[in-house]
Amino acid sequence: MVLPCKGASVVNILAIYAPNSPLENAQFWGDLEQTWKDKNYPIPDIFLGDFNLVEDAIDRLPAHTDNTEATEKLASFKDLLGVRDGWRHCFPGTYSYTFKQRATQSRSRIDRIYVSTPIYKHSRNWQIDAVGEIQTDHSIVSMEFTNPGSPYVGRGRWAMPMYMLKNKKVTNTIKELGRKLENKLRNELIRDEDRTEEMNAQVLFAKFKKEIMAYARELSKIEGPKIDADIKKLKEQHTMILNNDNIGLEEKQATADMLEEKITQLEKLRHARIRDNVAARSHLEGETISKFWIQMNKERRPRDTITMLRKHSIPGQPQSYERRSDKMAELAREYHNNLQTYDLDNEATEEELDEVLEHLQPKVLPQSKARLAEYLKIEEVQRAIRDLPNGKAPGLDGLPHELWKLLTEHFTNDSRKGSQAFDIVYCLTRVYNDIEKYGVHHGTDFCKGWMCPIYKKGDRTEISNYRPITVLNTDYKIMTRALTTRLSENIANLIHPDQAGFMKGRRIEDQTELVKLMLDKCEADEDNGMVVCLDQEKAYDKIRHNFIWKTLDKFNFPKHFTNTVKTLYENGETVIILNGVMSAPYKITRGVRQGDPLSCLIFNLAIESLAAMIRNSPLKGFTTHEHLDRLIVTLFADDTTVYLSEEDNFADLQTILQK
Repeated sequence: MVLPCKGASVVNILAIYAPNSPLENAQFWGDLEQTWKDKNYPIPDIFLGDFNLVEDAIDRLPAHTDNTEATEKLASFKDLLGVRDGWRHCFPGTYSYTFKQRATQSRSRIDRIYVSTPIYKHSRNWQIDAVGEIQTDHSIVSMEFTNPGSPYVGRGRWAMPMYMLKNKKVTNTIKELGRKLENKLRNELIRDEDRTEEMNAQVLFAKFKKEIMAYARELSKIEGPKIDADIKKLKEQHTMILNNDNIGLEEKQATADMLEEKITQLEKLRHARIRDNVAARSHLEGETISKFWIQMNKERRPRDTITMLRKHSIPGQPQSYERRSDKMAELAREYHNNLQTYDLDNEATEEELDEVLEHLQPKVLPQSKARLAEYLKIEEVQRAIRDLPNGKAPGLDGLPHELWKLLTEHFTNDSRKGSQAFDIVYCLTRVYNDIEKYGVHHGTDFCKGWMCPIYKKGDRTEISNYRPITVLNTDYKIMTRALTTRLSENIANLIHPDQAGFMKGRRIEDQTELVKLMLDKCEADEDNGMVVCLDQEKAYDKIRHNFIWKTLDKFNFPKHFTNTVKTLYENGETVIILNGVMSAPYKITRGVRQGDPLSCLIFNLAIESLAAMIRNSPLKGFTTHEHLDRLIVTLFADDTTVYLSEEDNFADLQTILQK
């Protein structure tokens, strides 16, 4: 068997099932050795299977050696291949077995994995485990190995295990911590005068999160799912029994047999639970438009590991590449940090910005302005929590969406029962109102996120060819989701219908269909023209914050809303996690973060001036109906399509874009 690995390398695997008879077993190894000498077969990197013999007496219980001729011929074949018994090299003096003879209770380690030296050096987790659901009298031998050329993969950031949310001990502890927080907010921070830099809603909530994280981290070390903990404990007892020389043979066999049976039953139970859970979920979500069903029918691909990144080249020197994950993470950080200041020397003057923004005519309606000037309300925060999707990666704090949704449900249920209840929605609302009034408090890491570079296209060694998706903490996303919902309800008159990106009731399919219809119409009417598709490089990452604030002012947004968005953006900080290794943080001074719910609409508002300039230009475009505006431009976020008639000059469009 040939196993392809990343890059151009392959791993050759030889799997065997040797005869049980000693004479046939010896003949088997001799024939294999002769075949490998006569034929031009590749030397296997991994040699595994049921060997039906052991090389050393330690691998049998009761201990004894096997047929000398068979073991010698196996040893000769092993020498030819240059392989070693990986498990035995890891555990040179340990007793463990893969096969049990039920009639005699004898045991042996006849199932083995031999590996070459390079594979052994990059292997780990050599184990012998009960199979569980499969009906067999053998145990499974397993190990993990990595490609020698693969980069180091770190542990990434910590995340709360989802099973903890079903642990009453965990939820009760979190609610107890939450009630203490709520009590301080209700009784010790009543007036503005009570607030200090050391004692405020943001600081108290950050401390509350840290207490949850510390408790969950510590508990996850000692408590896993109960069935896993039971299996682990039984395996430890099993190993201890087999390696205890003070126990007699019969007692050792009987005790080991009892423990093996318990382990097998628990493995079967674990497998059955997993199977039943999948079956139940399939019954509920199967053949529906759901993440579960899509994942079930999606090709399973390995994690996208970045093997190397191109370094900055020195003129006249050969190109060099970085392969260490920690240094690649810093290369990625340096690239994105430099984007913050790229081309700032050519920054537009205030007069030039004002000229561009003059094309924006709509204003926020009076009732909308009053609504946007209000502090976030409990109902809005509650709705934002309810609308959070499940199954999303948590931010740097490791606390998933499901935790906040669960705490909201518990508050409702506890309130109905008349029990002590922790109102997470009230606490979050107090935190958000504090941010709206005083700005983000330094040191709370409220606006800190981690970036996951996702490959798009082109050369994989170029960090610019990776999409920078930022994953933010759930409490941050709840706030910006609430702000986004409020914003979306009050800006329909500000964004022209030509913009379909992230606007309710507008679809990209309408625009793609429009392109097809216009091509057909022009062909039928014999009209000449041009469809120009604009790809604005790194538009999300490069848009300047001062331009965003001036755009909001031009639209006549209330200062309360603008200042809230401003404090969220000015305190933005990002680390890059590449191959599980975290970089140093860098400040976000430019661009909108992909992954922030608020980014899409803020970007739409900022780019509206470009569309307005094109609409207000002398470019003729196409007239499709006398009662409709001329067709000149359509947008989906930053993807812009311009329609030019044969009377239009492409240079005029370029002049507009250069502004």
